[in-house]
This record gives sequence, structure tokens and C-alpha cells, in this order.
Amino acid sequence: MKTYAILFLLLLLAVNSYSQDLLMEQDICLRSYLSDRRDVYPVVDDLSGKIALFLLDNDTINALTYSKNYEPLNSCKCPRPNGKFKILIGNTVVQNECNLFFTNNRKTEFLVKTIDLNNNTSKEYRIPLKLHKEEYLESVSYKNKLYILSRIDYSSIYKLRVFEGCEPAVCIEHDFTKILSANSKPDRIADDLYDTPSTTTTANIKRIECSNPNSLDITSEENKLYCYDDKIVLSFDGEKDKTILITIDLNNYTYTTKNYKQGELENTNRLATLSNSYIHDNKLYQLIVNKTGLCFTVHSLKTDSLLKTYSVKSEDEIYFKNSALIQKNDGNGFSTSERELDKTKQVLRKLLTGYLGISVYETGDKLEVLLGGIKESPSTGSLIAMGLVGAVAVPLVSGGAYYAVPTMNSYSSYANSRSVYFKCLFNKQNLEHVTGNSSPNPFDKIKEFVGNIKTPQSTQTIFKVNDYFVLGYYSSNEKKYYLRRFE
Repeated sequence: MKTYAILFLLLLLAVNSYSQDLLMEQDICLRSYLSDRRDVYPVVDDLSGKIALFLLDNDTINALTYSKNYEPLNSCKCPRPNGKFKILIGNTVVQNECNLFFTNNRKTEFLVKTIDLNNNTSKEYRIPLKLHKEEYLESVSYKNKLYILSRIDYSSIYKLRVFEGCEPAVCIEHDFTKILSANSKPDRIADDLYDTPSTTTTANIKRIECSNPNSLDITSEENKLYCYDDKIVLSFDGEKDKTILITIDLNNYTYTTKNYKQGELENTNRLATLSNSYIHDNKLYQLIVNKTGLCFTVHSLKTDSLLKTYSVKSEDEIYFKNSALIQKNDGNGFSTSERELDKTKQVLRKLLTGYLGISVYETGDKLEVLLGGIKESPSTGSLIAMGLVGAVAVPLVSGGAYYAVPTMNSYSSYANSRSVYFKCLFNKQNLEHVTGNSSPNPFDKIKEFVGNIKTPQSTQTIFKVNDYFVLGYYSSNEKKYYLRRFE
């Protein structure tokens, strides 16, 4: 009898915990047969706390707005752009009008959908821009401007286009030929029924949002883009002995460049070597691996100084780890398989067959650092093709601090990772290794919760508000949309 009472109490505590996390539930009827083609985009105003959710069906955009206390305010509906403009890349806001920027599959043409959230009206505008002999790389919504980064084919000439409202304002061209090698020769492909074959390259730049607990699937990309403190930072790890950083000032569009050497390993020049980096809180984290060992270093980007070095040889135990050495296969509809590796040299051998990655997440006064790699090629491209690039968060009113957050993309990769890794804990202030076990982060909690409910993946969205994450999801049986808090 005592056992049943304890089990009942645990169940009651779990239910109460989930109910306390409930922020909002709203009756809404979505067409279930469109669930596999639906995207959800949250829009957050960090000043007033107002939130809007854009639920994009195949032919309709449903906009739902809420107060900072998650009380429903208004809803409106408008046609979704038809034809080839299927991919949402960013937003700007002018008063109560939200401008959603769409592009085609090849990202060569662009369209703006302007939605008036108060008057329930909308209009479309074809941007007078077509990328010709240029490759779209990434876009960033920041402080109520949209930045589109592209590169001229067969070159290291980069262009940064800036949009205010729905109009192009500035186009800046930078020649990085003396800094970066030219991109490889593209192949000709046809990936859209509406588009003719065109050149594209396999090289990419992946945007990183460092407030998220990013997976190795995302951070294993060699080329990354970070946006913070009124600057865009591009990192390149194609050369195994160093990381190249190019910083573009968003106030005057000038740039600076800096090289950071990787840590020292034995026989680096003669053995197969992998390296990568990650930026968090104005610090550059670097990892280099070959079969003789690994070296993990941290540089300050403010002072250009080396702050910390952790290195280990293949025959030694990794003394700064806080978890087992884990090989994990997760996601894609298959059950999770996980096993522990016994020796450092096993980890090194498996890492050298894939792509290296680092992830850093702040938890209180500690930093949780994930070091490892993935077996397959970086999966973010396939996630975009599946429509999971969706979640962006930008403010609703002018005058605030506007930003774009690819949170759902981060979570989708996090929940479907296949990797070899170990976790480390460091003191946030001095980067000294600390003992103990890491606690589940918000994505861990969301993943566990989503695994116990029935909801179409395409109706899920995640966005960050202050210091916590919000999960939005639709219940087809109840015809309701829910918002829950996780931290």
C-alpha cells in the first residue's frame, strides 16, 4: 500500500509541475490534413512582453497575439504567399505592421508579406532584388533591421544587404580575398519546380544563437555567424590550425579580422586532424583533435588573451569531463541507442571519422560545455528542407531591441542528434573545472515533455522570453493551442 501511495504522490507532483508551467491554452481549429505542411513563427516584443504567433498553413497565415501575461488579445488571418515563396528568413516591424520576408528554395528572389495586426489586413511586396551569380548564405533580424549575407560565386567577395521596414536600405560589399580562400566551384542543380537550374555551393554559413543549448549537429558546421553587441561575427574553421574571425560593425559596416591559433598537439602536421570553435559571451572556445590526443582552449575576444587550456593524451583519462564518454543515436523516429565508451582513444578514433563540434550553455554560475562530434555531415541543411527553420523571435513595436532567434531550429537539431560526446562543467568566472553532474537544460525538459504528448511536430515552436523558454504546440484532439514554460 505504501508503494502505491508513493507512486501516486510522484504522479501528482509531475502533473502539478506541468500544470504550473502552463502559460496559455486557446481554442483554435486547424485543418489536420495540413499538419505536415504547417510552420509556426513566434514574434516577441522584449519591451512590452507582447507575443504573436504566426501559424502558416499551406495557403493561410493565422496570427494570434497575446499580452505579456499570455492573455489572448487579437487574431487575424490572411493569405500565405503562394507559388515559389515558401521559406521565411526574417522579420522587421513598423508600429503594428509585421513584415515577414520570404524567399524561394534557391534563395535568389524575395517577397515581403506585411500584416497589420490591429486592422486584420495584409499586402505583398516583391523586393527588387534577385541574386544573380551570388549565393545566399544567411539572414539576421536584429534591432528592427534585416541583414542578408551573400557571396559572389567563385570568389571571397561578400555582400551584406540591410533592409529597414520592407525596403532595401544599404548594400555593403567586402572583399575577403586576402583573408579567405575562394569558395569551390558550384554544381548546377534544380531544386524547385518554379526555379530553373542555377549554381549553388555546398559550403554554408550557419547562424548560431548562443543563448540556446545548441546541439553538435549545428555547431559542427565549419563556418558560423553570430550576431550580438551591434556586430556580426563570422567564424571560419576550414584551416585546422586556426580559427579566422571577421567582425562587421553594424553601425558603420567596417570590418576587422583576427586569427586565433588552435592548441598544440603532437604530430599535428603528419596526422589526420580535426578542429572547430564556438563563441559564447565574447569568448572563443576551440577544440583540436587527432589520434594522439585533444586540446581545448578558451580565448577572450575582448583582450585577445588565452584564458585557459585543457589537454589530454590518448592514453590518459579526460580529467575535466563531468559525464561518461557517450556514443548516442537519437531521433528520426527511431528509439534512442546509447552506450558508454571506455577509453579516450576510442573517442578520438570515432571523432576523427565525423565532424567536430563544441556547444556552451550557461547554467547559473557554471558553464556546461559539450565537446564531441557527429558521424554524419551537419544536418542543418536537411532540417531546413523539412521546414524546421521556422522559429524566429522579434519584437512587435518600434523602438525596442529587435533580434531574430532560430530557437526551433536549434531544438530540432538537439532532439535528433547522433553524436559522440562528453560534458564538462566550468566555473563561469575563472573557467576552472568543477566537479558534479550537469542538470537537465530546458531543451532536455522540452524533449521529455514532447515525448509524452501527442502533437504534430510541425505545430510546435520554441522561443525565449527573458531567461526562460516557451514551448507552443497544438492538440488536434482538443482543438487547442498551448504555451508552456521551461527553464
